[in-house]
Amino acid sequence: MNDNVRLTFNISDEPILALEINLKTKASKVLEHVDNPVMFHAILQPKEWTYDGIQSRLQFWFNTQETLPEILDDIYPDGFYWNGQPNLDLIIEKL
Repeated sequence: MNDNVRLTFNISDEPILALEINLKTKASKVLEHVDNPVMFHAILQPKEWTYDGIQSRLQFWFNTQETLPEILDDIYPDGFYWNGQPNLDLIIEKL
């Protein structure tokens, strides 16, 4: 996986959150998000819009202790399916 990735979380093909993450420095930057707290309640709370938050949430969803780069490698380029939110998709773009 490249050092820099863009992660876009979609619900029913509508983007709700886009982040740029540097996997080497663990820096994250919110690029866009919808202003609807209800949408984020079961998916990603704003406090989780960080490298550690994304890693922790994906570890929980996939019941793994892999690092964020390892998880992203596993699901790139096909995205993923999570039973808890079947309309949720994660698009990974290498920058």
